[in-house]
Amino acid sequence: MTPSRPSTPREQPIPLDVRIDPTSDDRYMITVKIKNTEIAQISHSTISNQEASEIKALVDQRATKTETQHHLRLIGQKLHEFVTGGQGEVQDIFAQLLTQYDTRLMINIVMGTDDIINGLPWELLCDENGSFLSLSRRTPIVRSSLHRINIAPKPLHAPMKVLYVEPFLPNHVQISPNMEWNTLHNKLENLLESNMLVFERLSPPSWPNLRRHLRTHDYDIIHFCATTNLVETGRDVGENSDSQTSSIFNDIESLANELGDTSPVRLALLSLEALSRRGLSRIGTHFQEHCTIPLVLVPMHLHSDRYTFIAQLYRELCGMQLIESAMTLARQKIVDIHSSLNWSYPMLYMHSQNGQLFRPLGRPA
Repeated sequence: MTPSRPSTPREQPIPLDVRIDPTSDDRYMITVKIKNTEIAQISHSTISNQEASEIKALVDQRATKTETQHHLRLIGQKLHEFVTGGQGEVQDIFAQLLTQYDTRLMINIVMGTDDIINGLPWELLCDENGSFLSLSRRTPIVRSSLHRINIAPKPLHAPMKVLYVEPFLPNHVQISPNMEWNTLHNKLENLLESNMLVFERLSPPSWPNLRRHLRTHDYDIIHFCATTNLVETGRDVGENSDSQTSSIFNDIESLANELGDTSPVRLALLSLEALSRRGLSRIGTHFQEHCTIPLVLVPMHLHSDRYTFIAQLYRELCGMQLIESAMTLARQKIVDIHSSLNWSYPMLYMHSQNGQLFRPLGRPA
């Protein structure tokens, strides 16, 4: 397959914000805003905690029920009812917003402090016709922050440079770091051979080694893996956790702070083992609190779908796609290649309303 080539930066989408806040009477206030030249509030509606729990129950069925397109769409339609409050007038307004603009909308689900809301599968959100919004380039889904920070696109001259941090995986996980590295390397072969991408391995994955690399090299993306313990505790302590070569994943907060606001890195990609959607959302929200660069979360249990997604994501980013568009195209690749329903698992967290992470060297921002 021919790799994507740098092209003209894409037109910026119009942000459509969906903010969901808990209220004092155990309900939720939902505010939908469209941003163009000014902020206009479209609707206020409330939804009960019981209705939110019903959506969560549908998601939890995935562990015991065969996933079907119908099941996913049912969840997506429940989320649509949630966002619109089930009110016909509000549903009509939402539908008009999705159709009236010639340019794309970026649907920002604003992440707050409510763990139930953050853990819902927003990537399955449907429109009024039951179509999944995140599978359309016109309506990408982004998990957004209350605090918006626009980060200037980084001037990029090929190749795009990725720092790969190999995983520390416990013995019960039937995967080796070398297997992970080799599989990714094979999937990215075309990009690597055409000098569109450099995939550098950090070994050993220690804090001193990471700090040294981040301070002495100009990386564009950091790609790393972590394991189950990170879900519940925020920490993943390995056998040598008290040595200088302790696992890079001991503290996700420290990692986020290490990347910081001044790092040349423009994207973090986390491939995480054995995580639920809620576990993923906890990691994403925590990372977003301490770091302003966009974050892509991809659970390891997607297996071959995960490699397909990651390879397509890098291919699109090398072609200067906006990150939210690259996410959509990578989701579509899972559908096209494997006819799989795993496209909804990857999540994109982003502070910025500008999804253009890179621009060709010499072209104005």
